[in-house]
Amino acid sequence: MAGGGLIRYVVSLLRVAGCARSEALVRQHVAFLKDLDARGLLELAGPFEDGLGGMLILRAESLEQARELAAADPFVRAGASTAEVRTWLLSTEENNHLGMG
Repeated sequence: MAGGGLIRYVVSLLRVAGCARSEALVRQHVAFLKDLDARGLLELAGPFEDGLGGMLILRAESLEQARELAAADPFVRAGASTAEVRTWLLSTEENNHLGMG
């Protein structure tokens, strides 16, 4: 993993207005998350309390891989959500808080 394991990828999933989510689509999304977790690629996931989307924290080899994973989410494939992927640099004791600690 790039950055010695000190990089994660944050995926913001935002609901597309007027696009319904069937129970079947939600179940596909959950199955997708379970698969990512089983493969060691998912660190955290959950919806926002306001119901307007959710967030995933991914462990990926690159920003490109994280974008590919986000694009494979059933919500995104169905057009029910958009996905924004950002690189998150972790500030830890291990890296002296990004050299500033």
